Amino acid sequence: MFRTAMFITSLSPPFFTQPDEPVIIRRFAGRQTFSSESYLSIPPETWSQVFRELQNSSRRPLSNMICAVIRLSHVCQQWRYIVLHDPLLWSTISAGHGTHALEFYQVIIQRSQQMPLTIELDVEDGSIPAQQESAAMLFESCLPHIHRVRSLTLAAPMAFLDECAYHLRALSAPLLVKLIVIETEAFQPWPQSDVGKIADCILTGGADKLASFSYINPIHHHIHPPLLSLQKLSLHFDCTPSCDALFEALRGTSQTLVDLDITFPRQRDRYAQTFSRIEMPCMTRARFRGSCQDSQAFFSRVVVAPNLSTLTLIILSGTPAVSHLIGREYNSLELLKIVGFGPIRPLLSYFPMISKLIIADRPAGHDDLESILKMQDGVDYLPNIKSITIPTDYRPAVMAFCSIRRGLQRKAPSIRYID
Repeated sequence: MFRTAMFITSLSPPFFTQPDEPVIIRRFAGRQTFSSESYLSIPPETWSQVFRELQNSSRRPLSNMICAVIRLSHVCQQWRYIVLHDPLLWSTISAGHGTHALEFYQVIIQRSQQMPLTIELDVEDGSIPAQQESAAMLFESCLPHIHRVRSLTLAAPMAFLDECAYHLRALSAPLLVKLIVIETEAFQPWPQSDVGKIADCILTGGADKLASFSYINPIHHHIHPPLLSLQKLSLHFDCTPSCDALFEALRGTSQTLVDLDITFPRQRDRYAQTFSRIEMPCMTRARFRGSCQDSQAFFSRVVVAPNLSTLTLIILSGTPAVSHLIGREYNSLELLKIVGFGPIRPLLSYFPMISKLIIADRPAGHDDLESILKMQDGVDYLPNIKSITIPTDYRPAVMAFCSIRRGLQRKAPSIRYID
């Protein structure tokens, strides 16, 4: 159901039983401020903006919206005309939590006219059959209009995603910019029959504008769109992924990818045995969530990104990384953020050329910062460091580090403490 209508119709009494109840909206920059007495003079195109503001009101602090006040009765007098004549209000369609007939979705798509569409299918594992059937009807209604879809989210169990992939296989989506695929079934071990399975390709007719692809919890299937133009790739595995599928995605995006966000459990060096490193010359940002050893192995044996400038490592517990390795190909890395468990020194040794270091959310009892910052070989240790953001608890270690650098005639970095 389109979101603006959901916002208005979900207002509980006394909003519709007492028409004088005020509704707070945002004043539009550069426009005249309309009083409640002059609402009839507001042109229809301005009301369209009002409804879009109401549609997004739950996503903004109320303090940012308190600029002008109108009466809900005034909104109601204009509502029917606006919703029937503004196709943008019908361009976002979602299904999965309600139950609607096929004709319902067809009417919405018809009223959207030729506007680019945002389609969201959210089918939880174990949802009632009527909800799954309703989501299937929306998907069926959208297939003839796939050429108009700008953003597509498919969150569903394995069987539903399998049907979606089958119908999307040979289609083209020339306007598609963002694709999210989520398998909603509960965690299960990776099926042995799927190990080494190559991804099922969808939209083989083309998706030239696709810039962002997120694949979350792919337990059973590997569904990949065309990857050649992709700029942002998110892969979030809750269980051990197939190496072939992982490398298929990385290889397919190697020449265009700018932003990589990857999460998966411990690999125990599985991915380092068979494949050669994948060079990603355009990648400037990366976020890795996994064990300390796997994070180092991923950037030393799986990919090489010589222009990487910002890296966030969310470290889970696991085997420590190797401290003598140095990632000499990451000389462009400026900002390193380390969050979570695990020894830090091996990671700093691997990325020695950073100029900014952020250490955050570090559990008590999991620190080696004293040994890191009190090292005696300070000449070559983090030679380019200019700023450190670190928890207040480590103030003595930071002061010792700065003292060593001054004694070596090196400039001490700026320090910012966080609680």
